[in-house]
Amino acid sequence: MRLLCHLLLRALILTCGGWDFWQECTLRGHSENVISVAYLPDGKHIVSGSNDKTVKIWDAQSGEEKCTLRGHSGILTSVAYSPDGKHIASASWDKTVKIWDSTNGQEVIIVFWHRCAICCCVH
Repeated sequence: MRLLCHLLLRALILTCGGWDFWQECTLRGHSENVISVAYLPDGKHIVSGSNDKTVKIWDAQSGEEKCTLRGHSGILTSVAYSPDGKHIASASWDKTVKIWDSTNGQEVIIVFWHRCAICCCVH
Protein backbone atom coordinates (compact mmCIF):
# COMPACT_ATOMS: atom_id res chain seq x y z
CA MET A 1 0.00 0.00 0.00
CA ARG A 2 1.27 3.48 -0.83
CA LEU A 3 0.63 6.37 1.49
CA LEU A 4 0.83 9.97 0.34
CA CYS A 5 0.25 13.02 2.50
CA HIS A 6 -0.51 16.45 1.11
CA LEU A 7 -0.48 19.63 3.15
CA LEU A 8 -3.36 21.96 2.43
CA LEU A 9 -3.60 24.91 4.79
CA ARG A 10 -5.35 23.67 7.93
CA ALA A 11 -6.25 20.21 6.65
CA LEU A 12 -4.11 17.17 6.07
CA ILE A 13 -5.15 15.29 2.94
CA LEU A 14 -4.37 11.59 3.24
CA THR A 15 -4.29 9.52 0.07
CA CYS A 16 -3.60 5.81 0.32
CA GLY A 17 -4.02 2.94 -2.02
CA GLY A 18 -2.63 0.11 -4.04
CA TRP A 19 -2.72 -0.93 -7.65
CA ASP A 20 -6.48 -1.32 -7.82
CA PHE A 21 -7.89 1.48 -5.67
CA TRP A 22 -7.23 4.90 -4.20
CA GLN A 23 -8.90 6.34 -1.15
CA GLU A 24 -8.65 9.88 0.14
CA CYS A 25 -9.73 11.48 3.39
CA THR A 26 -9.18 14.88 4.95
CA LEU A 27 -7.87 15.00 8.50
CA ARG A 28 -9.05 18.17 10.23
CA GLY A 29 -8.00 19.26 13.68
CA HIS A 30 -5.25 21.87 13.56
CA SER A 31 -6.36 25.48 13.96
CA GLU A 32 -3.48 26.83 11.84
CA ASN A 33 -1.53 25.68 8.77
CA VAL A 34 0.03 22.21 8.81
CA ILE A 35 3.79 22.51 8.26
CA SER A 36 5.18 18.98 8.55
CA VAL A 37 3.91 15.41 8.30
CA ALA A 38 5.55 12.04 8.97
CA TYR A 39 4.17 8.53 9.08
CA LEU A 40 5.11 5.45 11.05
CA PRO A 41 6.97 3.01 8.78
CA ASP A 42 4.18 0.43 9.17
CA GLY A 43 1.69 3.02 7.89
CA LYS A 44 -0.66 2.78 10.90
CA HIS A 45 -0.16 6.27 12.31
CA ILE A 46 0.62 9.73 10.99
CA VAL A 47 2.02 12.65 12.94
CA SER A 48 1.54 16.30 11.94
CA GLY A 49 3.01 19.58 13.17
CA SER A 50 1.35 22.96 12.76
CA ASN A 51 1.62 26.71 13.16
CA ASP A 52 -0.83 26.24 16.05
CA LYS A 53 2.18 24.95 18.10
CA THR A 54 0.78 21.43 18.43
CA VAL A 55 1.70 17.95 17.24
CA LYS A 56 -1.15 15.59 16.42
CA ILE A 57 -1.11 11.81 16.08
CA TRP A 58 -3.63 10.33 13.64
CA ASP A 59 -4.86 6.82 12.92
CA ALA A 60 -3.99 6.37 9.23
CA GLN A 61 -6.76 3.82 8.63
CA SER A 62 -9.72 5.65 10.19
CA GLY A 63 -8.46 9.26 10.04
CA GLU A 64 -9.27 9.62 13.75
CA GLU A 65 -7.19 12.05 15.81
CA LYS A 66 -5.55 9.93 18.53
CA CYS A 67 -3.66 12.53 20.56
CA THR A 68 -2.59 16.19 20.66
CA LEU A 69 0.86 16.99 22.03
CA ARG A 70 1.25 20.46 23.52
CA GLY A 71 4.35 22.12 24.90
CA HIS A 72 6.06 24.19 22.23
CA SER A 73 5.88 27.96 22.56
CA GLY A 74 6.68 28.58 18.89
CA ILE A 75 5.27 27.26 15.64
CA LEU A 76 6.32 23.76 14.60
CA THR A 77 8.77 23.42 11.74
CA SER A 78 9.27 19.66 11.54
CA VAL A 79 8.10 16.32 12.94
CA ALA A 80 9.61 12.83 12.60
CA TYR A 81 9.07 9.32 13.95
CA SER A 82 11.95 7.29 15.33
CA PRO A 83 12.70 4.21 13.18
CA ASP A 84 11.06 1.92 15.75
CA GLY A 85 7.99 4.18 16.02
CA LYS A 86 8.29 4.56 19.80
CA HIS A 87 9.20 8.25 19.76
CA ILE A 88 8.27 11.42 17.91
CA ALA A 89 10.65 14.35 17.47
CA SER A 90 9.25 17.85 16.97
CA ALA A 91 11.26 20.97 16.11
CA SER A 92 10.07 24.52 16.64
CA TRP A 93 10.81 28.21 16.29
CA ASP A 94 11.01 28.21 20.10
CA LYS A 95 14.59 26.89 19.64
CA THR A 96 13.81 23.42 21.01
CA VAL A 97 13.49 19.87 19.81
CA LYS A 98 11.13 17.81 21.92
CA ILE A 99 11.09 14.02 22.01
CA TRP A 100 7.68 12.50 22.81
CA ASP A 101 6.59 8.98 23.70
CA SER A 102 4.33 8.05 20.78
CA THR A 103 2.27 5.60 22.84
CA ASN A 104 1.14 7.97 25.61
CA GLY A 105 2.01 11.47 24.30
CA GLN A 106 4.30 12.28 27.22
CA GLU A 107 7.27 14.59 26.71
CA VAL A 108 10.47 12.57 27.23
CA ILE A 109 13.36 14.94 26.41
CA ILE A 110 13.74 18.63 25.57
CA VAL A 111 16.85 19.76 23.71
CA PHE A 112 17.50 23.52 23.78
CA TRP A 113 19.30 25.56 21.12
CA HIS A 114 19.97 29.16 22.09
CA ARG A 115 20.98 30.80 18.82
CA CYS A 116 18.17 30.29 16.35
CA ALA A 117 14.98 28.41 15.49
CA ILE A 118 15.17 24.70 14.60
CA CYS A 119 14.12 24.14 11.01
CA CYS A 120 14.22 20.36 10.61
CA CYS A 121 14.38 17.07 12.47
CA VAL A 122 14.80 13.65 10.84
CA HIS A 123 15.33 10.13 12.10
